[in-house]
Amino acid sequence: MTRRSLFSLVAMLGAVLGFQGSASADIYLQLTDTLGGNTGILSIPGGPPNTIPFAGTVGGFDVTLTLAASMEGSTSVLTIANILVHLNAAGVAAGGSPTLTIAAKQTDYLLPPGSPLRMDSSASATYTASTVGDTVTFTSYFDDPNLPPPPFTAGVVSPTVTIMSPGGNATSGGINAAPTFVSRSGLYALANVTTISINSAGGVTALVSMNGNTTVQSVPEPSSMALAGLGALGLIGYGLRRRQAQGA
Repeated sequence: MTRRSLFSLVAMLGAVLGFQGSASADIYLQLTDTLGGNTGILSIPGGPPNTIPFAGTVGGFDVTLTLAASMEGSTSVLTIANILVHLNAAGVAAGGSPTLTIAAKQTDYLLPPGSPLRMDSSASATYTASTVGDTVTFTSYFDDPNLPPPPFTAGVVSPTVTIMSPGGNATSGGINAAPTFVSRSGLYALANVTTISINSAGGVTALVSMNGNTTVQSVPEPSSMALAGLGALGLIGYGLRRRQAQGA
C-alpha cells in the first residue's frame, strides 16, 4: 500500500468514526445570589479558547473563578475551576445564610458515534473559618436540545453532589456522583450549576474554595466497533489485492 493510500484510509476511518469537534461552540456563565447580586449572562462565542475568567463582587460574595470547556477526541469536558468565594461585609451584615449560584454551560458539543454516552460529575471543596452546615452543591446537566441559556438547567440531570462543612478550618474533600448514561441525536450542550451557602451568623467571614467537573465520554457499542474493524480490514485487504493485481 502506498503512503498516499494509507493517508486516504486513515482519513476515511476518521470520517467514519466521527472524530470531529464543533467549530462554533459557545460558553456561558452567570452568577447570582440571594441578596440580589447578578452578573447577567457572560458569554464567549465561537470556540477555542473556551474560557471565561471572573473576579468581582456578587451581592454578599467576593468571587474569583475560571470556567473552561473543551472537546478532546472522544471526551467532552466542562469545568468550573479555582473558585474562591468569600463572604464579604454585605453578606455578613445581611445575617442568615446567603447563597451564591454559579451556572455554567457550553453548547454545540459533538462526540464520535456511540451509545450510550457516559456523564461523570465530581466536586471538591475546602472550607476556611466556616461553620457547621455551610454547603457546596454541584449538579450537571446533559442538554440534547442544545439550547443556549436561559435555561442553564435543561436536559438530563446527573446525581447531585453536596459537600457539607464540619465547621472550622477543614478540607471536606471531593465527591464523585454515580455515572449517568445518556444518548443524543446530534449536537448537545453540557451545563453545571454550583450553589454555595455560607452561614454568616456571628460575623463569620468564611472562605470556600472548590472545583467542579463534568465529563462526557463516548461508549461505543461492541457491535459498532466490530463492524468498524471489519471494514478497516476489508479496505486494507482490497488495497493489497489491487496492488498485487497491478504488479502481475
